[in-house]
Amino acid sequence: MPDKTTIFSYGKQTISGNVFFSISAVLCFSICTIGYFWISGEYRRFQNETDKFKNNYTESRKNLLRSEIARLERYINKQEENVNGQIRTNLKNRIDEAYAIVNSIYSNYKDKLS
Repeated sequence: MPDKTTIFSYGKQTISGNVFFSISAVLCFSICTIGYFWISGEYRRFQNETDKFKNNYTESRKNLLRSEIARLERYINKQEENVNGQIRTNLKNRIDEAYAIVNSIYSNYKDKLS
C-alpha cells in the first residue's frame, strides 16, 4: 500500500505545503494591504492636522502683528500730538519773544525816529 503523503505529492511539494504557502501568501498580502491603507489614512490625517495647526499658528501670528501695528500706530499718533503741541508752544513763545523785542525797540525809538 502506498503512503498517503506520496499519493498527494507533486514532485517534492505536497498539497498541504501548497495550501499553507497559499494561505500564508494571501495572509501576508492582506496584512500588507491593510497596513498600507491604515498608514496612508494616518498620514493623510496627520497632514490635515499639520495644515490646521499651521493655519491656526499663521492666523494667530497675523492677529498678533495686527494688534502690535495698531498699538504702534496709536503710540506714534500720540507722540506726534505731543511733538506738535511742543512745537506750537515753542513757536508761540518765540513769536511772543520776537513781538516783545520788536515792541521794545519800537518803544525805545518811537520818539527818536520817524
